[in-house]
Amino acid sequence: ADANGPGRAAQGDGWTRLGRLDELPEGRPVQRPIDGAEGDAWTVAPQRQLGAVFLLREGGTVRSWSAICPHVGCLVEWDDARYICRCHDSAFARDGAVTSGISPRGLDPLEVRVEDGVVAVRFTRFRLGTAQRERQA
Repeated sequence: ADANGPGRAAQGDGWTRLGRLDELPEGRPVQRPIDGAEGDAWTVAPQRQLGAVFLLREGGTVRSWSAICPHVGCLVEWDDARYICRCHDSAFARDGAVTSGISPRGLDPLEVRVEDGVVAVRFTRFRLGTAQRERQA
């Protein structure tokens, strides 16, 4: 079991455990929150939602994308056929590619691993509003 709990950002190595592989539905994306500490120059909030990810299980393989729209950062939803950003009507294919709307690029893919039946994602924030995929520090 993960001492951080499902969806809680791991300290140090950057991987967040999001549950067991056998709990994910086959072929249907699911959204999971990513929680962790967030701070600025004056304060640290120990437990906030930092973002969200989509997980797509295909057999023993899992792919993951950020659920943050690359346009201006709205939360993207899955609607049984595609990913949709309702803020500005962008749509994305099952593989995260932008299919319509004003998003400058597709959903941002994330590193994912499955170890001992547990799915973990390395959550990363990307710069918004650009066609180039750039990781934020």
